[in-house]
Amino acid sequence: MNSFAKVVSFVLHPLWMPLVNFLLLYVLDPYLGLHFEHFKLILLLLLTCILAPGLSLLVMVKMKLVSDIEVSNKEERYIPFALVIFYYILTYGFLRFQHVSLPHAVYAMLFSLIVSLVLAVLVNMKTKVSIHLMAMGGVLGALLAFSQLHVIGIGGYMTLWLLLSALLAWSRIYQGLHTNAQTYLGFGLGFGIHYFIVVNELFV
Repeated sequence: MNSFAKVVSFVLHPLWMPLVNFLLLYVLDPYLGLHFEHFKLILLLLLTCILAPGLSLLVMVKMKLVSDIEVSNKEERYIPFALVIFYYILTYGFLRFQHVSLPHAVYAMLFSLIVSLVLAVLVNMKTKVSIHLMAMGGVLGALLAFSQLHVIGIGGYMTLWLLLSALLAWSRIYQGLHTNAQTYLGFGLGFGIHYFIVVNELFV
């Protein structure tokens, strides 16, 4: 059972959730209005935001800067957080300064990633929060916001995502990595931030 819990944590790892979110929205939202060349550009940038922090994390484990790939020690989370935030700021800054013509809701979704990560760092100073569940909540919040903005029916996908989130919460708790409260806090923060920013199309 422990091996199954680890597989769930890996498959639903927060590093690839922004990419999963983007691909889901591109497939499900016919009103997104995203040109294919822009789709390919964002896809490449999000892949970079997976590979670069992922490789950096492996190096940090090798150098014993962090204890494990899960970064389960709360005090060791700041450098990995800073790296991921750095790569997303680079991605967002590149798109903004290149004046890439993207729908406002897409910019808002990318901006919400940065906001949620910065907030995760601040919350981590007080208590350990589940970043896995924060990422899952973020995807659900963005899906709900896009469904309201463009009036699309994605209720079935949102139900599936809730079930996957519950499974992931179980896996994190079963492995002793988080408490119930930490998973609830992570999911709630991720959902609230992404939904509020995307549905109001807020970005800088």
